[in-house]
Amino acid sequence: LTGAEDAAAKTGRALARFGPRLGAVARAVPLSARALSAWHAGLVQIVVVGEAGADDFQALRRQVAATYLPFAIVLPVHPGAAQQALAARLPWIAPMTPRGGRATAYVCREFTCRAPLTDPDELAALLRGGA
Repeated sequence: LTGAEDAAAKTGRALARFGPRLGAVARAVPLSARALSAWHAGLVQIVVVGEAGADDFQALRRQVAATYLPFAIVLPVHPGAAQQALAARLPWIAPMTPRGGRATAYVCREFTCRAPLTDPDELAALLRGGA
């Protein structure tokens, strides 16, 4: 940025000094940086409950997929045996059910959930607002 002639040499020396260390942990550095970012941002859990092939379930899933949510964990849940098996490991999933016979999205920040949503447009507005 400065146009200083020695900038390239300084950059080369810095990379030569730290390059081998970074090379040894090359895979860990971006993962650690992502974990740090997620820790600062806070995680969002989005659980969409409904029948896999149903139009209403797919409409909610499309809204989630259409929104950039780098720190969200999205979990599709199908009622019945699959949900029961999942709830054995994640007990907070058990009470999440479709509302009014419609696929339902549960948007939670650090395990505190907002009111369940069945309308894809309402879900989109919530997600765009930062969930």
